[in-house]
Amino acid sequence: MKKLLFSVLVAFNLQQANLWSVETDNKKLRNIEKILNLTIKSDQISESFKAMTAQILGSVEQKEDEYSKKLLNLQQDYLNNILEEFKSDKFVSKIAQVYDNIYTEQEVEEILNFYNSPVGKKTIEKMPEVTVATSEAVTDIMRNSLNNFISKVNELQIEYQAK
Repeated sequence: MKKLLFSVLVAFNLQQANLWSVETDNKKLRNIEKILNLTIKSDQISESFKAMTAQILGSVEQKEDEYSKKLLNLQQDYLNNILEEFKSDKFVSKIAQVYDNIYTEQEVEEILNFYNSPVGKKTIEKMPEVTVATSEAVTDIMRNSLNNFISKVNELQIEYQAK
């Protein structure tokens, strides 16, 4: 009888712990969803991708020929497809899973509080500008490094061709 009573108590406690865990997870996921609703805006994403594709296309000579027109259409199709993906529940679900795996419930609450603060709101507002500027800075660094690398390879080729 004692074993039966003990088993019932253990089962009851496990069920209560499981219910508490589900409630905690739901709260955490709701807060993650709030964060994503605050930080992921399709117009901001659009601007970021436009800047990125513009940088890529900037390296291609622009003419008024059929190729250039098709290239611009390809860019627009790409942007439209990406934006549709970002609007989908699948995308939000994937990002929510990232937050859920990395942050604790308390950290998620603190992140949400930050984004609701004046500095957090400014961060959200300026995020596209920061993203574009950061992307441009990284591109410049990579371009300079690549040019330096190419110069050294050319020097090495000249040195060994002379031998």
